[in-house]
Amino acid sequence: MRTEILTLCMTLITCAGNAQSETALIKQKWILVSATADVSTDLNNRGTASTDLFAQYPPCSTDDIYHFKDKGVFINDENKEICQLPKTYTGSWSIKNNDSIRINFGRQNLIMTFKMVRVSKTDMLLRTRQSLKSGAADVLYSFRRID
Repeated sequence: MRTEILTLCMTLITCAGNAQSETALIKQKWILVSATADVSTDLNNRGTASTDLFAQYPPCSTDDIYHFKDKGVFINDENKEICQLPKTYTGSWSIKNNDSIRINFGRQNLIMTFKMVRVSKTDMLLRTRQSLKSGAADVLYSFRRID
């Protein structure tokens, strides 16, 4: 009996956390403000390795807008602030295991799973393990909500 009650309580808490993250996430627009790796790498082939990946991104990639819409629809808008010929890509997203988010970016078969470190009404932190030029690295992506 205690086991069933504990399981029910854990399920309710987990589901509530999932719902809270999802509520803060959907119907919002997000912009990436930083990407930091635990290993230095030279993404742009300029001869200087750094853990600050965002500083090495091409300018057109630094103002992309990400929309998490209802029913798992994901929109990646390249934005027109910097890109002269911006594109919009449609993919999908889903929350897995109540603390991870899987995103299909809708381009180049790019599908990634992130640990949701924090999702609030103003910011979002996502962490993933990915291959970089210098090898595998933990990368923390920080997003800011925009209106």
